[in-house]
Amino acid sequence: MLWGHETENRSQHDSPAVCPEALAFSGAFLSTSQAMKITPLLLATAAIELLTGVTLLLAPSFLAELLLGETLGSTASMLVGRVAGAALIAIGLICLHDGTSNRTGSHAGLLGGLLVYNGTVSLLLAHGAVFAGLHGVLLWPVVLLHTAFSLWCVVPLRDSFSQGNPTNPTS
Repeated sequence: MLWGHETENRSQHDSPAVCPEALAFSGAFLSTSQAMKITPLLLATAAIELLTGVTLLLAPSFLAELLLGETLGSTASMLVGRVAGAALIAIGLICLHDGTSNRTGSHAGLLGGLLVYNGTVSLLLAHGAVFAGLHGVLLWPVVLLHTAFSLWCVVPLRDSFSQGNPTNPTS
C-alpha cells in the first residue's frame, strides 16, 4: 500500500494509509492553509494549459503564428506542435485533478515540476524574442504569464521548505 488508495474499513476522517517509504519520498508537506493557497494556482494552470494544449492539437500553426509571429513550415514541426499539445493537456489534467481533489500530503513534486516547466518556457520564449527576432502578438504576454506562474510556485515551496526538513516530513 504505497499511495494510500485503500478505503475499506476506514471512516472518512481517518488519514490515508501510506507506508513510511512513501512519506520519505513525497517531500515537504503543506498545511491545509498552504494547500488552499495552491488550489487557485493549480486551477489557473489547468485552464490555461488545457486551452493551449487543445489549440496546439487542433491548429498548431495558428498558435505558433500568434505566439511567435511565424507559422510552422513542415509536417514534422506540425507533429512536434501536436505532441507538445498532448503534453500540455496532460499537465492541465494533472493540475485539474490535484486542484480539485481533497488529498492531503505533499504538493512539492507537482509544484517543483511546474516551476521547472514555467521557468523554462519563460526563458525559451524570451530568448526567442530577444535573440531570434520572434515577435508574435502573444509572445510577451505569455512570457509574463509563465514568469508569474513560476513565482507563484516558488512561494508555497519556499514556505514548506522553511517549516522544516522537507526530506523527512515526520520531524
